[in-house]
Amino acid sequence: MNMHVAVRSSATAEDLPDNSFAGQQDTYLHVTKENLI
Repeated sequence: MNMHVAVRSSATAEDLPDNSFAGQQDTYLHVTKENLI
């Protein structure tokens, strides 16, 4: 089965009351089993 997925990085403290980390994460599209790290 040749499935493509999207992978998004995340952090445990993405949205804190005093800080915003919007736009600092990465998204990878069309990821397949063969190109996973």
